[in-house]
Amino acid sequence: MKNRPSFLDRDTYLLSAISEDPLYGYSKQNPILVGGAENLEGPWNERRVLNALMGPNGQRIFYNRSGSLHSTVLVDGQPKGVVLDRYVIWGENLDFTSLYFNMYEYGEIKAPLGLTYRVESPFTDDFNPFDAPGERRKLDEWGFEEDPDDF
Repeated sequence: MKNRPSFLDRDTYLLSAISEDPLYGYSKQNPILVGGAENLEGPWNERRVLNALMGPNGQRIFYNRSGSLHSTVLVDGQPKGVVLDRYVIWGENLDFTSLYFNMYEYGEIKAPLGLTYRVESPFTDDFNPFDAPGERRKLDEWGFEEDPDDF
């Protein structure tokens, strides 16, 4: 598999760089390329990246998949239609932010500008990002709304 990063554990990629591109991951035109759709690991690869990310000050982030959408990206200078997945991330002193992923293409995976990455596994006895029962409620209580342009 191309450009696949190393692992901190089976559910977390080991990232080693932060993108200098302010649109990387935050824009539908410049999503994080995780690949894996061909072997049904695309969504898992997306979560492997999300599990590796931390807030700008090293704080824990939470995430929720908010859907799939159609977009157009440039591939070798030519427009290409793609399906992307959108996740909302948030955390302590971190506003709700959307990140976009493309599981149909591989690329170098970095932390988006403004975020950092883990150097050890996030999975401990006291934390598992898949088990944050009150966090989805916060999305609703804090009034996060879907972007109607995404669908």
